[in-house]
Amino acid sequence: MFIKQLNQQTISPLSNTFLFELANIPLEDQSLLKKLSLRALNMIYTYTNGRVVTETNFEIYIDLADVALAQRLPVRPIFDIASVSVFNIDNEETTLLDTSYHFVQGDSAIFFKTFPSDVRSERTFKITMSAGYDAQNTPLDLIAAVEQLTIFLYENRGDSMTTEIPLSIRMLLDPYVIHRL
Repeated sequence: MFIKQLNQQTISPLSNTFLFELANIPLEDQSLLKKLSLRALNMIYTYTNGRVVTETNFEIYIDLADVALAQRLPVRPIFDIASVSVFNIDNEETTLLDTSYHFVQGDSAIFFKTFPSDVRSERTFKITMSAGYDAQNTPLDLIAAVEQLTIFLYENRGDSMTTEIPLSIRMLLDPYVIHRL
């Protein structure tokens, strides 16, 4: 499986003004804070095994050998599948009809009902989708985790850019970790 992120997560659910006031961050550090917020979002994505905090577009490529009856998609929450394509052995792409697959929202799984038989074996399927929360539906725990992690990164910016998320923030994130078998 190969995942291509089409756009970077944004910091839309965050209130930068709140962060500046909360951590006494000077306004001239606004661009640094934005970079640290994006780093915090990426750290949370990694820690939670694919939980996307803000709306992000992806292309996911799945090999034919990996396709079983159902395929769990590696990022969550998914709120839209724009298209599902299949590549034949001549590398020609064909978009599948909606009736060729079924998407189960709660499980973030896609069931392939039918697809052509002359498909290539690597990166057979391409799923173009959007994942993450919109600004109005982002869980408060995730917003707090991003804000606290951003402040932590700002306060420890002189150190060798830590990759360890503090325990208090991990406790906020633990309910959102995607467990894989």
